[in-house]
Amino acid sequence: MRGVSILVLVVSLFATSLIVPMGPVAHAQEDMTTADLPITPGPELCLVEPRPLEFFEQYVGTPDATPSDAGSEEFEGSLESFVPPAGQPAEPETVDAVVATAVEIVACFNGGDLPRAFALYSDNLIESFASEDPLPQAEFDAMAATPTAASEDQWSSVLAVRDVILLDDGRVGGFVDFEFAGGYRETQYAILVQEGDRWLVDEILLFAPIAATPTP
Repeated sequence: MRGVSILVLVVSLFATSLIVPMGPVAHAQEDMTTADLPITPGPELCLVEPRPLEFFEQYVGTPDATPSDAGSEEFEGSLESFVPPAGQPAEPETVDAVVATAVEIVACFNGGDLPRAFALYSDNLIESFASEDPLPQAEFDAMAATPTAASEDQWSSVLAVRDVILLDDGRVGGFVDFEFAGGYRETQYAILVQEGDRWLVDEILLFAPIAATPTP
């Protein structure tokens, strides 16, 4: 069950399979387009500057023994019943920037580099996720350790980025399809905000499983 404590959930998923990418600092988004999808990005595409560990210290604490699912309805749902926000089709270069952000986030998670992955989430999103449940000390310690990439058979993939629109407030929204280890596929509807030359995930309005294609 995905709820508002996504920060804790994501850290927990990757804490046991946490490589800091080496090489020049650059943006994976410089050359990434929809033509590159689907893709299973390796850690070499995780090049964003990491969030400082001090940023996460404010969220460290002891979670409740019985985590609440309050607010989970804000995120989970059915793709059939979801109504996306209204807007105008985004320019191709903006769509490509959204693709690049999605790909780099997955590359960072595949590399176990959580401070870099969370650098592609806005402060607003992290704070909203962490507001319900604190970050366990053990998970913070795992984030502070030298990250180690997961085995390739455990890597996630970005399958598609669809229907990207420009919203009235200047942000953009769109569907992103993922495949996770074990073959589970999911659609998320993300809202991104531009900060400097990057588009950061600012809200996630939907998590919905993608139905498997029936075998003939």
